[in-house]
Amino acid sequence: MLAASGTHLSVSNAHRRIPTAADPSTVSRALTRMTFASIVHAITDHAGRPMYGLADRPHQHSVCGDCGHLSEISAPAARVPELSEVATAVFYSTCDNCAFGAADRI
Repeated sequence: MLAASGTHLSVSNAHRRIPTAADPSTVSRALTRMTFASIVHAITDHAGRPMYGLADRPHQHSVCGDCGHLSEISAPAARVPELSEVATAVFYSTCDNCAFGAADRI
């Protein structure tokens, strides 16, 4: 489901993509377990909701604080000496669409 989406999904979006009538709480628990198993990772969107994506390769994220657009950044992952795993960074900023749209409204 996450591989087919090509993006990060919220619990409700993941639930809608499952062909069976699984309960949303079951989907949430499954994604949480997969997060602890490092199969998926969770980042927080601009509304405070977890968004789940595959943990198949190190990558960073950018989240627009205005519209919530989520992008993957193909920057190399950082290795932090105090951590045993590759650190994931999430950058919260304003996407180009919102930035240029805001300039048009001035």
